[in-house]
Amino acid sequence: KVTPEGEACSAAILSATADLAGGRNRNYTVVANLDGSGAPNLALFRNNTRKTADGEARVIVRHTAAAPAVNVWANGSPLNRGRQFVWGEQRRFDVPEGDYEVFVSLARQSDPVIGPADLSLMAGTSYQVYAWGNGAAGYGMVVIPMEVGEKA
Repeated sequence: KVTPEGEACSAAILSATADLAGGRNRNYTVVANLDGSGAPNLALFRNNTRKTADGEARVIVRHTAAAPAVNVWANGSPLNRGRQFVWGEQRRFDVPEGDYEVFVSLARQSDPVIGPADLSLMAGTSYQVYAWGNGAAGYGMVVIPMEVGEKA
């Protein structure tokens, strides 16, 4: 449940129910966002905490903005290779450690609607990337790094 600050759970403005599996490599993120129609929503994502391949970082992009289909770009090339990426979906990309300029464009376009942002990705780390907002208020992006593998 999400409540206004200082309010009881009975004053929830958003709520959802989810079945969470416990055990090794079970890690979840809940995101308060706008759904594809612009209505307030809670989305649950399971985080991949398995070890990355040597020299690689994991990038998990989650489309949580009230926006149409998009493409995700890194260093001038689309990561999702033309497959449209729609609200509520997540995509995983394993990439070599290094520096990347990333941005998001609307599908079949190449002009940024989010970014560009410079990211330095370290091997052995998973980066969850969330887009939020809508066309009227604008869009934003946050990147959350998480160490993965044996120590996760």
